[in-house]
Amino acid sequence: MSRAARIGVGAVAVVAIVGVGVVCVIAFAPVGYLKDKVEARIADRMGTAVRIGDLTLHNRFTRFPVAEIHNLRIAQPDWAGKGDFLQIEKAVVRLPLLPLLRGSIEPESVMITGLNAALIRTADKRTNWERDKKPPNPNDEGLSLTKLSITNSQFSMRDDRRHLAIKGTVAATPGVGVVLASRGLFHDQPVTLDIKGAAIDGVAPGTPYPFSAQLASPLLTMNAHGTMRGALNVNNFDAAVKTRGKDITYLDDIVEAGLPDTQEFAFTGNVHRERPDWKISNLRGSLGKSLITGEATIKKRDGRSLINGRLHASQFAFEDLSSDEGIRRAALKKARFGIRVIPETRIDLHRLARTDGTLRFQADRLLIPGDSVFRSLSGTVTLDHRVLTVPDLVAGMKTGRLVGSVRVDHRQGLPKFSTNMKIEGTTIEQLMGSGKDVSGALRGRIALSGQGETIRQALSGANGRVTIMTLNGKIRATIANVIGQDLGRTIVQAISGKDDLVPLRCLVADFRAQNGLVTPQPMVVDATVSVARGYGTINLRDEAVRLTLAGAAKKPSPLRIDDPVHVIGTLHQPTVTVAGLKPSQHIGLSQVFSLVKKSIGGIFKKDKKANVSSVNCAAFAARLG
Repeated sequence: MSRAARIGVGAVAVVAIVGVGVVCVIAFAPVGYLKDKVEARIADRMGTAVRIGDLTLHNRFTRFPVAEIHNLRIAQPDWAGKGDFLQIEKAVVRLPLLPLLRGSIEPESVMITGLNAALIRTADKRTNWERDKKPPNPNDEGLSLTKLSITNSQFSMRDDRRHLAIKGTVAATPGVGVVLASRGLFHDQPVTLDIKGAAIDGVAPGTPYPFSAQLASPLLTMNAHGTMRGALNVNNFDAAVKTRGKDITYLDDIVEAGLPDTQEFAFTGNVHRERPDWKISNLRGSLGKSLITGEATIKKRDGRSLINGRLHASQFAFEDLSSDEGIRRAALKKARFGIRVIPETRIDLHRLARTDGTLRFQADRLLIPGDSVFRSLSGTVTLDHRVLTVPDLVAGMKTGRLVGSVRVDHRQGLPKFSTNMKIEGTTIEQLMGSGKDVSGALRGRIALSGQGETIRQALSGANGRVTIMTLNGKIRATIANVIGQDLGRTIVQAISGKDDLVPLRCLVADFRAQNGLVTPQPMVVDATVSVARGYGTINLRDEAVRLTLAGAAKKPSPLRIDDPVHVIGTLHQPTVTVAGLKPSQHIGLSQVFSLVKKSIGGIFKKDKKANVSSVNCAAFAARLG
């Protein structure tokens, strides 16, 4: 059953049974107790003032003693304000003697007239109906009522934790059954909560008890229908649940599971409750554009929630894990700073402080704006006392994959993020989007760590290492000549009109990150005709790229391009230029004249960097691992 249904059924249980519990305490009191002694005993139990108008015990020494109470009033505790927590004009409770002798209160029948309950729960989960919250008893079978009658009764509930305030009526009659009808506000929006159950009149203990519950608001709707194992036994039941809402945090207000901000959602599923545990099966629905199925078990132990589950998405969009406000803020940042590559996914785990467990996930198709190389995602999330690990993360690409681990430690201070991933089975042309300019097998590693509330914040000050390497590839001849700053052969290439691919012995980049500033140590491009070395920075804080490739031809060249190759821009959109031209564009005669003009100052100088030797690609490969 959903937590909304539990609130409703719980409200029935509280408004009908809190009074029952009180009168049961009275029924169990020794004969010698005077009325004021009984009031004192209940006051001690509830932590507030109690007043009883009249108390009568019938059939005290039979198998089913009966307690009859008139004009019971229990004041609100001091912290809850003025007024009464509970008023009952008349209550008659019939209790089996044997459980009483064992110290257990198990009312068989309850008749209540003129009940008025004002339930309060604060933001820190303090309640006025439970003075000292006790851990759930796994052996508690719930109520064993065979008859329940409630007339002329009403209640109110203010739950600051759930941003919920409702007022309504509750009734239980043989002809209609149990009915709770209420309305109020949920996050300052109109809400109704309605509960219906079968009549409790001559029902044997443990008999299947049908019920339904509906919560309706512009922000959240929930519908549940199912069967309890016994009348009003909220400890054991099965239910089919449907829910939809504007943001899953509104659902989290009800279920209190630490769920994140999201887009609109709609889910169906089956819920099995066997106190203190829950089981969710056949979960199916949508979260924004994402389509999700799954299942989970939630066990409550020592005040913590232990989750073991599985989620599968046929398609998944990361932006669905952001609220409308979050997407609006991201759009403003995009307009101001441009598109960012590093995601702003939140890694703050404070809402999961009392949640542990394992969740296996798989996304068959990632919905990422633009032509992203990433296609799928899978892994196993383990959460243990605010330490989240994904030891088997796999991000599938067009070809190949990114595999490794991610860890978030939020036990104190800001979340500490670290990742160690390998690039395998892909090619450099896949990352560049085309094999016209350069091609070859690519491998690499990303090992970075930092701290912040989002991945972007954490990596903006990250330390670590990023390596990429291509061996025995191909590169366009014009590009090889340009990065070697060989103007003579570039001119010949342009006049001939031929621009074939030539061998690329290796492309090696070993980037070191310190406080978010990434520098190549080293960066080398070795083609059969030239060698170039890179220097400069990549700033992970704003994703600004400022790199330079300065090269030389392996054979003497009479003419040299004065300007080296510059890579300037952002991680999302780097711009590669030499003398104002993009090496990847077609180099014709007009572009050659531009290169000559830019290099006129040194065009007749002897190329002091000619005759450079090939680098030891094997040694670089061994260094990078």
